[in-house]
Amino acid sequence: MGPNSGKLRLLTSTLSFMNVHYIAGAATRQATARSLSQKLRALVDLLPVGAEHVDAAFASGLTDVEDYIQYAVARENHADYLITQNTDDFPHDPAFVLTPTVLIDTLPG
Repeated sequence: MGPNSGKLRLLTSTLSFMNVHYIAGAATRQATARSLSQKLRALVDLLPVGAEHVDAAFASGLTDVEDYIQYAVARENHADYLITQNTDDFPHDPAFVLTPTVLIDTLPG
């Protein structure tokens, strides 16, 4: 979502998408998890995770390697924001790493 575009585009990494599918499969029947994942997939664009993101995460020195992978993928793909409930595990970047509540408060209208 560009600051002046008025449109919201949802992005997620393939890593996060597969984690959500795995958790849904553990919590429900596989057929339900597949159906929910297909519906989610229709709403989001997937961003690939590569070796360079994993290497950057290990080099970052941050405790949560998976969160840094998400950060690196979002930055590389020029996302406007990275939305998370847990901002503490990401690099300190308050204009980019936001909670859902902060994002909603920044949206126009």
